[in-house]
Amino acid sequence: MNAARRLLTTILCLAAPAGAAAQAIEWRLDHRNQPSVLGGVLFEELVATASNEFEGSFSGALADLAVGVPLDDEGGELFLGARLGTGADPDGTGRARRLVAPHLFYRSYAGEEAWKTWFDAGLLLRIEPLVAPSARVGIGVQYDFHENWGAWAGAGASVGYWDALLVGVDAGVGVQFRFGTAG
Repeated sequence: MNAARRLLTTILCLAAPAGAAAQAIEWRLDHRNQPSVLGGVLFEELVATASNEFEGSFSGALADLAVGVPLDDEGGELFLGARLGTGADPDGTGRARRLVAPHLFYRSYAGEEAWKTWFDAGLLLRIEPLVAPSARVGIGVQYDFHENWGAWAGAGASVGYWDALLVGVDAGVGVQFRFGTAG
């Protein structure tokens, strides 16, 4: 009986930490080591100056789609994607102009809970309506509903020069889907 009691005590002692660890498993919401896809809709206002084609401001709605790759163990990501949309021509004809801008940017998150803030900085290569390599910075908030997806809202500003000096501001909302398990 004494040997049976020792065996039972040993089994319970070994099983207790495993059971406690199983109960402590929670979703990690810090995006560590998770590739992702980011999609959103944005509104952008562009002001063009110093151009032979036209000067003025024009705005438009954009779709933004990007693929994210984790770069560090702090949850930062590098995104490669494109913004595509249409906007009204500033010449007053009402003609639609395409807005096309492939981009590359780094996003850094602050927070490991469901609500977090982010800051991003990167490059846009505007190829429509005018060619203008541009630098962009943005800020925003994100709410993660699950370890693998969340919704975001943000705003940013950009400036670039080639065919014209282009200054832009944008704001939008979207979703981010992540793959794998954080950690």
